[in-house]
Amino acid sequence: MNNDLRGIYEFLQQEPTNQDSSLYLGKGLVINLNDPLHEILYQIYSYTLERDFPCFKTLKVKIRTFEPIDNSHLSIEQKRGFCRFLEEALCNVGQHATGVTRLVVTCSPSEGCYTVAVIDDGLGMNSSSEGQGTQQFRNLARQFKGKFRRVSLSPKGTLCELSCPVGKSWFW
Repeated sequence: MNNDLRGIYEFLQQEPTNQDSSLYLGKGLVINLNDPLHEILYQIYSYTLERDFPCFKTLKVKIRTFEPIDNSHLSIEQKRGFCRFLEEALCNVGQHATGVTRLVVTCSPSEGCYTVAVIDDGLGMNSSSEGQGTQQFRNLARQFKGKFRRVSLSPKGTLCELSCPVGKSWFW
């Protein structure tokens, strides 16, 4: 924790122009949000799965797809939103997906939308209550004029997905 706090302090000491297009993840890792979105999301995925969460220890199969899209219509804040969504969804798997052995992460364009989905085969949600993360995802979907869903899968598992329109009509 001390190293993370020091890393945040060092990051905040950088020039303000770097902060606008950067995302701090911890352990001194800073993501350049000017890079292509699929590359950024892969970095988030890799970094998050290295974190020491109890449920990540039981993972046996990890399937991932990060398809490129045209970044010209995406703002830095939109990219930041997708990154935070993916990080939080993966952290939820690591902390709450008891018995998870399989993780599928897809980030792909389809029918005018870009969708980030995280699917696990853990025990699933044991509560219908919404935490702060789910509320943030719903707000993010509203800002993006998109859709968020978090559902239990049968016979077990959870799907967490953010899908937003991309292109010239996608206003921020």
